[in-house]
Amino acid sequence: MAKPISPQEAKVSKRNLIPEFVFEAVNSLISEGLSVDGSVRLMQRDIVKRIMQLSPVTISAGEIYNNKWLDIESSYEEAGWKVLYDKPAYNESYEAYFKFKPK
Repeated sequence: MAKPISPQEAKVSKRNLIPEFVFEAVNSLISEGLSVDGSVRLMQRDIVKRIMQLSPVTISAGEIYNNKWLDIESSYEEAGWKVLYDKPAYNESYEAYFKFKPK
């Protein structure tokens, strides 16, 4: 018999829906770009490109967005990062990025 999912169960379930190669992509970019102060800024387009490279099957950027595989903030925050995601508003023109800082 099904029962309502708790917030914690939902969080774990959501994290489990993100493939390992997504975290491998982000981890490699973090390692490559880490600054002296331990922070890194990753452009969303670079993350998407790396995910597509590491995927065991051919995927599109649209699939990454539709599957919400970039909803990684809480996973990295649990691992000890403060994560900021910033994307332009309708009247702005910069590229979306993630900023990772050690907590």
